[in-house]
Amino acid sequence: MEDINAKIAAHINAAGTKFGHVVFVKKDKTIRRLTFQLGAMPPRVKGTQPEITATRKANNPDNKTVWCVKARDFRSVNLNNVLTVKAGGVLTRYRELK
Repeated sequence: MEDINAKIAAHINAAGTKFGHVVFVKKDKTIRRLTFQLGAMPPRVKGTQPEITATRKANNPDNKTVWCVKARDFRSVNLNNVLTVKAGGVLTRYRELK
């Protein structure tokens, strides 16, 4: 059985240069809907050098970094808290709100 977080990450990546939406539960237990576009991510931003990014990924394997369209900034989404993802023309519900 494939890991659900791997499925969620792959679904987010399926957005490519198009817009995608992710609904997740934040740390403070509020629900957040984030519109992202991976293709809009700036190629070089301070703090995103390959060695720093690799360390972040190793320390936080369940986090996915996306470019938030509204905030025009990077946002980190904890894949363990994702409820739904709409990307690549497909809307999938991964978890129910408890």
